[in-house]
Amino acid sequence: ASPPAPAPAPEPATAEPDPSAAATTADEKAACLAACNGVLTYLMRNKHAAWFLDPVDPVAMGIEHYPEIIKRPMDFGTIKATYKAGGYADAAAFAADCRLVFANAMTFNKETDEPVHVAAKWLATKFEERYGDAIADALDLDSSDDEAE
Repeated sequence: ASPPAPAPAPEPATAEPDPSAAATTADEKAACLAACNGVLTYLMRNKHAAWFLDPVDPVAMGIEHYPEIIKRPMDFGTIKATYKAGGYADAAAFAADCRLVFANAMTFNKETDEPVHVAAKWLATKFEERYGDAIADALDLDSSDDEAE
């Protein structure tokens, strides 16, 4: 028997614009993007992140139907490599990939008591807190070219 038809991936639960949208200058945008590194480091060091550090290997994990359900796989290792390679144009693009990790995990692991779903939901909450704080801190920084006196 084939698995049931996949549910569409949920849209990120973001009613408000990305916090980094407040960045208007190139320096502010660069500061927001730089702040993302600390957020990613926090996520990757968390014990709940073990499921999300590397790409899902559907064959090795015995979940060959994974690509039928998850059309855009994403993981923290891929995000880290993309970030280090300068592959994110802005903090919002970085955040979108992080949110995709969580959305994919909760879409594939639908039952809310499944360990992967629980970990993804918990990390998603922590991500939003850390990301929001990091962006706020980046935008509150006094620029070094302010008048000194």
